[in-house]
Amino acid sequence: MSQPQVPSLAYTQEQQIPQTPLTPGRTREATEPIPLRPWFWVPFFVFLVLTAIGLEIALHFSNLYSGFPINSRISATRGVFHYLITLPPSFVAMTIVAMWAMTDIEIKRLQPYVDLAHESSDPERSLLMDYTRKSKSVAWIYAWQNGHTLIAITSALVIMCIALQPLASALLDVRDTFWEPQDFFIVNNLAKVGLNKNAQFTDLTDFVTAAGYASSAILYNLTDPRFIFNGWTVGPFDMPSFIGRNGSFSVAVPAILSNPGCVAAQPIRLVTLPGEAGWNATVINEDCSVSWSINRNATNAFGTDILQCGPTDYSIAASRPVVFWFFRYEPRVESRAVICTPNISISNAFVDMDLLSGNIKTITTNGSFVAGESPYSSSAYNVTGPPLNGAAYNGIGFNFSNPTEVDIARLNAIQLQLPAAIFRVSNDTLFDESAIYNSDAIVGITARVYTTYLALFAQTAYFVPNVESLTMKVTIVIKRLWVSTVAAHVLAVILILIAALGTIVQLAHRGERKKLFLTHPAGTIACAVSVGGSAQLGQLVARMAESDMQKQRQMGMNDDTVGGLGRRKSMFSPLMPRRGTFVRRESGEPKTA
Repeated sequence: MSQPQVPSLAYTQEQQIPQTPLTPGRTREATEPIPLRPWFWVPFFVFLVLTAIGLEIALHFSNLYSGFPINSRISATRGVFHYLITLPPSFVAMTIVAMWAMTDIEIKRLQPYVDLAHESSDPERSLLMDYTRKSKSVAWIYAWQNGHTLIAITSALVIMCIALQPLASALLDVRDTFWEPQDFFIVNNLAKVGLNKNAQFTDLTDFVTAAGYASSAILYNLTDPRFIFNGWTVGPFDMPSFIGRNGSFSVAVPAILSNPGCVAAQPIRLVTLPGEAGWNATVINEDCSVSWSINRNATNAFGTDILQCGPTDYSIAASRPVVFWFFRYEPRVESRAVICTPNISISNAFVDMDLLSGNIKTITTNGSFVAGESPYSSSAYNVTGPPLNGAAYNGIGFNFSNPTEVDIARLNAIQLQLPAAIFRVSNDTLFDESAIYNSDAIVGITARVYTTYLALFAQTAYFVPNVESLTMKVTIVIKRLWVSTVAAHVLAVILILIAALGTIVQLAHRGERKKLFLTHPAGTIACAVSVGGSAQLGQLVARMAESDMQKQRQMGMNDDTVGGLGRRKSMFSPLMPRRGTFVRRESGEPKTA
């Protein structure tokens, strides 16, 4: 007698009215989870692709425009407003993670039913399998071992989605950014290159002031004043309205570099005066020489003077070499001297200044300065030509025709302040009073003090008042919103992977569940009752169990050990009806099992 046809959970496309497990013979629409419906996942994946493209576009413009403008209250690193830029990307990431997690859980719930519909799995991978109870970190391993590749992919993507939230929270970053408010600003340049002999110049007021600052600067570690930088001097000009803010500005103006030209004087000839009243010291440098006398009133002595070169010519005293000398007679008679031959060089330069302090940050030369051709050079002929001819004032000797007592007192103050500061710093720096007589040390300290002095009075000596327009480029430091490069790239890659692999999973899974027909959502009690209480499932299990037993017999197992009542030799034995119970066939006729 032929065996009756065993129905299953599957149905074919040709069936007009599929046999449902819950109500056989009745027409009812099949249930499909929302995340697996095309109207859900197609817009979702399109959104992911567009978001990835949008991230790369936002990153491009963020780098192109040095970030995006942002309100100062929102840019604060503390307070409620800070979260206005950190939370929105996190909310979007949370939504993406939640939507993919919904897809993953529904595919996992349907997998046992898909296997039953195909009648291709044993109970361990269908009726007894529940991926939803397994940890997300290991579910993909079990799925891969069971041959469920789609579940392995969805589980791996869920793990990948964990990185979305921290990356999204780090996507936007408020940074201090150098920003140019506009292309350029126009301010007034207040001086041009030219030999200046105003009243303060001729009465030595500017020179005394410069000597005092140079002495204080090295003693108390003061920075260069405005318009002075490491021996460079630029003419004064109006500061921009942004002064006092973080940032910088740059201008193209003439700059004068003062070089002290200091070297150690060798040798020094000392001659003892009659009656040991003191000593007479002489320094010779090529065709120039200078002598000075020292008495026994002080153990240490110091001073400065100008060298006499050839016949006495006081008309050029202001540009002669100068000497800084130092003397002691305890524990032994010893003297050192430094000869400095100052000179200046004028260059066209780009000057970069700090907005907060107004001090120069850097000076970059931009070609040689030419009188009458370079900017602000219409009065520079008397500096590059007669009477200076490119030489520099030494700031120590002056061409007085009829000096007053005040002029002499100020000159003495200049000639005393500079060597006194050099002597004092040498003791503090080297911790040994005898260090002043080390040639290398004294030359470096002397050059530092003298350079500051030369650069300070250069602003008065080589610039004359003049008002002309000056183009200024301002860069300020403001808060701007940037897109993080690393976060944007990683997020874009993850979103593209989710969209690409997710599309493959959805299409493949749609093909796998074509034979599956469920009238209630998978995982609900209604679905469990309708499927578990149907005759189709019982007959399907019985047939699969019989097939399993036949495989065991072919492997050499006897009938006593196959399907025994007290022993669980078949994996389907827990699902098979016991002897003496009834099973219902499709015809409704009871038969003793």
